Amino acid sequence: MSRIIWQDLKNTVRSFRFWCAAAAVVASAMINYAINSQLFFIGGTLNVFLYSTTFGFCIFAFTAPIIAALPGSQTYGEELNSGYIKQILLRTGRSRYLAAKIVSSASSAVLATAIGLGAVFIMSLAIDSSCSYRTMPLLDGRAFKTVYDHSMLGYIGLFTANSAIFSAAYSVLALGISAVVRNKYLSMSLPAVLYIAGTLSSGLFLGLPVLPFSTFTIASVSSLALCKDHLSIGILGLSLFFYGFSKWQISAR
Repeated sequence: MSRIIWQDLKNTVRSFRFWCAAAAVVASAMINYAINSQLFFIGGTLNVFLYSTTFGFCIFAFTAPIIAALPGSQTYGEELNSGYIKQILLRTGRSRYLAAKIVSSASSAVLATAIGLGAVFIMSLAIDSSCSYRTMPLLDGRAFKTVYDHSMLGYIGLFTANSAIFSAAYSVLALGISAVVRNKYLSMSLPAVLYIAGTLSSGLFLGLPVLPFSTFTIASVSSLALCKDHLSIGILGLSLFFYGFSKWQISAR
């Protein structure tokens, strides 16, 4: 299994779409900063980073799921459409193959997001290397408020960790969709449609808080909402992936 994961990751990191995803993180952050710098006083490296990624205006509400889906969620569909999946299954077995695809898809999304956010932090340091003071108070009940009140750097660390979990969950969702619809454009766009619809409706569907809502930009939600949304998206993605694979196996007999 580790050989499949390593090969998938190596191929993904060498791919154009992986670096497009990392570049999209940086581009989205710079758009946020350009707009927020006109609306707020932003001083210090940590504030530049936070206003580029989660505070104020944040275009990640639209781009984050697409970024997560770009790097590694397409490999399964490519192997399926080419017929190469049959050769891999003969060598590895079904369980090892499925586990490897899930891990490699999630890992590639996490890696692309981490590289992008790392570049954003370096750019934040270059823009303003001075000390940061809290200019955006978080409301009670917001995720990691206590950490933010004590350490802005610690809050950035938790934001980055949450971004990694978000990317992994939505990459698995895109992987699951690709197993069902076998269309790379739909597998990249449908997670974004779900996330944007949830964010625009404040997570409500028929009056019930069941849709994902602002789980990349954590400043607007609670820690409980983050856990609920990440878990539900991950389970949905896994369910679709196993269903799509089982359906293909039946048709391939």
